[in-house]
Amino acid sequence: MKNKVVFGMSFSLLILSAAVYGICLYNKPHIDILETESEMKMTAQKLMDTYTTDKTRFSNELVGMIIEISGIITTIEKGVENTIVILDNTIKCELNSQTEKLKEGQRLKVKGIYSGFDEMFNEISMVRCYVIN
Repeated sequence: MKNKVVFGMSFSLLILSAAVYGICLYNKPHIDILETESEMKMTAQKLMDTYTTDKTRFSNELVGMIIEISGIITTIEKGVENTIVILDNTIKCELNSQTEKLKEGQRLKVKGIYSGFDEMFNEISMVRCYVIN
């Protein structure tokens, strides 16, 4: 009987701890990308060259890093909520604002979060990007 009570209390404490942890993660504020220091700064072409030489490092270490990229706009795709800008045919950046004045062929510097490599389009994907020109 005593073992059941101890087990029940331990299990209840575990569930309560998991719930508190989940609530803390859910309410965690987003990172202010513009105010946070970039962990890496380079051109779009150099980032792609680095990716092709060391795919393992990119897949494991760089996801979630704040990166500053510069390059020439090759494609602009305007959507309802955001705009996707392709830099040097290699980097796909999701922009939420400041897209009215952008034109293809324009040099652009963006800061955003590296989210992975899109093998279907052979592009590096970045999300929550901001223009910092």
